Amino acid sequence: MDLSIELTSSFERDRLIAKINEHSFAKTLPEIMQELCSVILQGLIKDEDAQSVQTAFELRQEALREQLNKPTVAQRMPSQAEVWKAEGRSGFKDHIRAKLSKDQEKISERMERRRSLVAGGFIPEAIAKHFTLGQQAALAIIVQEVGKHGTCSLVIEKIAALAGVGHATVRRAINIAQSKFLNFLAVQYRPRRGKPSQSNIITIINTNWLSWIKNRFKKASAKVAQKSTKSENTAHFRFKNTECNPTPYTNIIKGNLLDADCSNTKKSDDWHKANRALKKKTGSFSPWSLFK
Repeated sequence: MDLSIELTSSFERDRLIAKINEHSFAKTLPEIMQELCSVILQGLIKDEDAQSVQTAFELRQEALREQLNKPTVAQRMPSQAEVWKAEGRSGFKDHIRAKLSKDQEKISERMERRRSLVAGGFIPEAIAKHFTLGQQAALAIIVQEVGKHGTCSLVIEKIAALAGVGHATVRRAINIAQSKFLNFLAVQYRPRRGKPSQSNIITIINTNWLSWIKNRFKKASAKVAQKSTKSENTAHFRFKNTECNPTPYTNIIKGNLLDADCSNTKKSDDWHKANRALKKKTGSFSPWSLFK
């Protein structure tokens, strides 16, 4: 009976001492003392072994406190620390310090790019108040493309790179602008079955924003008027293939008239000649004469 108690006591002593030495935080050491008290109450450890555990606990606690209060380089070598501080030395290694400086330069460049785009006056104040600065920078890139080409067909990644923002910021700005509550933009999605989707075509449909762009890009105002719709509720029409129009095209709404241009269609010249001759003979009227 005494042998079993001796073995149990030795086992508990060794287990608790090993657990104390494994701990690297002084805050968790009291948990082991609570476990020691429960073992003593159960009678699984003798007084001598419990005293050994207590001694190991105190030594480990003192070592952790010394490690926590270890003096820094500035405390151990104050004169050398002052020299390093005057030289502007960093505590990081050379390759880490170089990487941090490059990242900081990139961040500064992106911030300057965003601020310059926002300050460029591409978005009216009444529209800009709905977006953050990063979203305004993304919309400014879209406005530049609309001012040059009438629509924006850049991919999301390209817009994000030019604006100095992330992809999620660009998507968020487009989603807010085309929402039914604002209805500033119209996005044409171009998926392809079995292939990567083509870039979306973004069109500005807000009347105030379009007039703002025309004033901002005076040279490109005619192109904006042709490719951008005239109001928020603009409808797009497509004609079927005809002799006058071999390929479908989008017509422009001007009042109640639909304008179509067949002057560039070479195949329609012979058709028009034959139609005129038929009109002289029969006196019939051809509806295609409206589009000449």
